[in-house]
Formats: sequence, structure tokens, C-alpha cells
Amino acid sequence: MCSSDLDAHLVDVREVRGRGVVVGAEDCDDGPTGNSCKEASLIAEAARRNASWLVIVGEDNYVDTAQVEMALRDMDPTVPVAMGCPGCGVGISSYGELVAKSGGLCGGCGEVLSRGALQMLAAHGRSALIKEYGTETQCDMSTSRALRKRSIPLKPFPGELSGNPIFSQKEIEQATGVVIFHYVMPATMRWLHALRTGGAEDQDEQLHSLAIAAFKQGCAVGFADNQWFEPRVKECREKRSEEHTSELQS
Repeated sequence: MCSSDLDAHLVDVREVRGRGVVVGAEDCDDGPTGNSCKEASLIAEAARRNASWLVIVGEDNYVDTAQVEMALRDMDPTVPVAMGCPGCGVGISSYGELVAKSGGLCGGCGEVLSRGALQMLAAHGRSALIKEYGTETQCDMSTSRALRKRSIPLKPFPGELSGNPIFSQKEIEQATGVVIFHYVMPATMRWLHALRTGGAEDQDEQLHSLAIAAFKQGCAVGFADNQWFEPRVKECREKRSEEHTSELQS
């Protein structure tokens, strides 16, 4: 998540050293069991910096920072709240009774935490929060459990979030209201950033060049080794081929 110049500022508290996330003195394992430790560290560091808002996203999320800032501009960061896509974890007892009953935030959409929430989560310090989070690999569920434990409200973010992948170039172009995309490959991310932020006279030429690298037959590249998504990319290309044939015939 990029830093912003909001008066009620967002901050990026991630500093990458090698493959690790370095925030303060705590060392977190770089394997899956270290995910919750890293997220707890991010939260504790944001609380230490007295950040107004913390937006936690993954490396495969694209964030339209201007739209996120606009959505948060008139909200009071001192009010404890966590926003995103609520609903994940329902019925799964390993995430804790409260999450299993009422659900947590789906991390793929991003997790947006106010200053009020950050201060409550980190009230007993970084080490205590890391210990509370434990070694759960699903760090969004660790945060959700901690939020539920403190009765901090979990609400939908006041902007459109896309937690599921969008493979079609045309559909991404039309998703003008989406402020956070998930499962975005690097080439698609570069194209999408140019699309959202461009304005130069050579934008069309630049977008065309970036689109060639990001899409094949109108659908995203980079999912060839993904057993879940590659079949859906194939469906996308078949659909786009049919649409193209129909356009030629009309």
C-alpha cells in the first residue's frame, strides 16, 4: 500500500529487507507460519506511528490510492473500525468461536484499520499482539479474531473491492469503481496503473505497449502454472474469441 498525503494520513509500514518484512525488533519466520507475526508487526508499528489509517494488502493487490483516500477523507479515524469484505471464516472453528460465528475480513480485498482500532489491537505492545496472533497461516483470520475479541466493528469498505480475480481486459477497463483489485499479475498491474493514472499525450501508445505484455487474446497472462485460475483464463479467451467473431459478423 502506497503512502498518501492525506491530512488523516495512511502509512506504509513495510520495509523489505531481502524477502523479510522488517518492522521493529521482532523477527518473523519467512514461511507461512510467520504470516500472522508479520501482520501483527505491521499493526503494532502503525499504532506506534499513530497512523490514522492502515491499509493491509498483498503483493498481488492493485490499490487505487486516490480513490481509497477519497473514501476515507471524511471518516473519523479515532473511531475503532475495521473495513474490507466481511464474511470469511464463518463455520471454521480453528479461527476461533467469534469468527466462526460472525465471520472475519477476507484479506484478499484488503484490510482497512482505523487509528482507534490500531490502538486497541496494540494496547499491550507488539510482542503481546504477536503472541496472541500465534502461527496461524491465514493472517487475515488472526486479525479478524483479535478484532472480534475486542468488539471492534467489521464493516464493508465504502468503495468497491474485488477480492476475486478479473481476467478480462475489457472487464477491468469497465471496473472503474473498483478501488482494490486482487490477483493482479505484474504486467497487468503496470498496465492498470497506467490506465488509472495516465494523462500524457503518449498514453495510448504506452497503454498499447503495456497491454501487449499483460494480455493475450484480451485476457490476463501469468496464470499458466495456476491450477485454479488457468482454466478460467482459458474460458475467458474462448469467450473473447466468440465475441470477436460475433463483432466481425455484425
